[in-house]
Amino acid sequence: MGTVSDQGSLKKTDLRGNNLFASSDAWVAPVAARVGPDGAVWVADWYDPIIQHNVVFRFWNPARNYDQPHSPYQVGKPGPGKGNAYETPLRDRDHGRIWRIVPATTPVRKSGVLDATKPASLAVGLTSPSQHVRLHAQRLLIERGGTDALKSLEVLIANRTAPAGSAKPLAAVHAIWTLEGLGAPAGSEAHRLLAAALESPDPLIRRHAMLALGAADPSVIAALPELLGKSQAARELLFVLTTVALAPPNQPVGAALWKLVSSGAAMDDTLREAARLAMRRQGVALLSSDFASFSGGAQESWFGKEVLEVISRIAAGPSRPALVALAASAPAGFKTHIENLLAKAPETAPAPVALPSHLTAGRDAYMKACIECHQSNGEGVPDTFPPLQGSEWVSGNPRTFLRILLGGLAGPIEIKGIKFNSVMPGHSHLPDAEIAAIASYVRHAFGNQVEQPVLPDQVKALRPDVDKRKFTPWTVEDLQKLEQ
Repeated sequence: MGTVSDQGSLKKTDLRGNNLFASSDAWVAPVAARVGPDGAVWVADWYDPIIQHNVVFRFWNPARNYDQPHSPYQVGKPGPGKGNAYETPLRDRDHGRIWRIVPATTPVRKSGVLDATKPASLAVGLTSPSQHVRLHAQRLLIERGGTDALKSLEVLIANRTAPAGSAKPLAAVHAIWTLEGLGAPAGSEAHRLLAAALESPDPLIRRHAMLALGAADPSVIAALPELLGKSQAARELLFVLTTVALAPPNQPVGAALWKLVSSGAAMDDTLREAARLAMRRQGVALLSSDFASFSGGAQESWFGKEVLEVISRIAAGPSRPALVALAASAPAGFKTHIENLLAKAPETAPAPVALPSHLTAGRDAYMKACIECHQSNGEGVPDTFPPLQGSEWVSGNPRTFLRILLGGLAGPIEIKGIKFNSVMPGHSHLPDAEIAAIASYVRHAFGNQVEQPVLPDQVKALRPDVDKRKFTPWTVEDLQKLEQ
């Protein structure tokens, strides 16, 4: 168990020294824990000496002269079993336990009855102290549909109803998402109730109403200037700023955003990043605000530098004509900045080159398998994960690149004159066609290679080399020897 507390606009959890469940029995293996509707904590105990499935490391015991890519207790043929399974007779298949941990001094709760034919009882279920019960009540209300529960939901929101034992209006929050699940098109009663919730005195209710309606909803756009001004807690401001970053450009929203950031209000790194995204999204609408005092030290602040970045982006983009028109009426000091950046940017931005249709599958597969380390633009993570963009390993021998995709890479490597030392896992679990598609996309997008796509048979031909290594990643030396 841990304590959750605020850390600026984010949250932090302290888990130190708060074990709810511990045992000296080596077989005990808790794999899941949930709070039940009775308030007790239910723990699923695997109760097995072997709980891992995939074994991808080498077992090494010099005293017994044992060095193999599988456990000495592996059964069947050497190496992992089907699906890379760790097959061993030590795995127990007969035991397993469910623990129910109850309070020592107070009785457990009695579960109420949720009757799908009675919307009033389901609305009462939204006030239960059990999240399990509240979620089921919400589900049943949505599944049954209709409008006969709207009045009860309105009362929960208006009264800022909180479940027993909680200070937060969680029942009202569930009511909001029930309305969203029932459907709240513009002009409907459900939409009216959600729009009214944007004006609630409670910031949690305002936040969830804003999220339920969505950033593009006219009611949300109209409320954003006031929400930017009244959000006192850093956490609430974070959600408002991210909504502004998704909302269509709007002059009142842009003006309120500039008033907030230029006030010098304290912001942690996360809030500043959200504010930057919001400023870029609002674009010309932001620049239409009052910039009469934008001079001197203002342009040296983080938000002043971001304003100049916004101007630079617009000057080189399709909204350049709007920026030119804005410069004509801008205050003198601000006008100078706009004109200087307009002069530096090309008058016509290069037209984006469409990705060939045969590479879209590879792009989509890359976004699933590779984006976390190498990023969407192929630039990687500085000092951690190497870039693919412009890498000689990407544009070089396609066989070497395929071997890396299949078997992974470990140890020191130099890319574009920069040294890295990390581990990339192999992706031999992916089908040949998917590996080939990723390779084709990466070589085109980041290696500037105009060539025939990589074929699945080319991947298949290299698999035996990878399989022989038993999941041991390649090194630069290994690959260089193979291609000599």
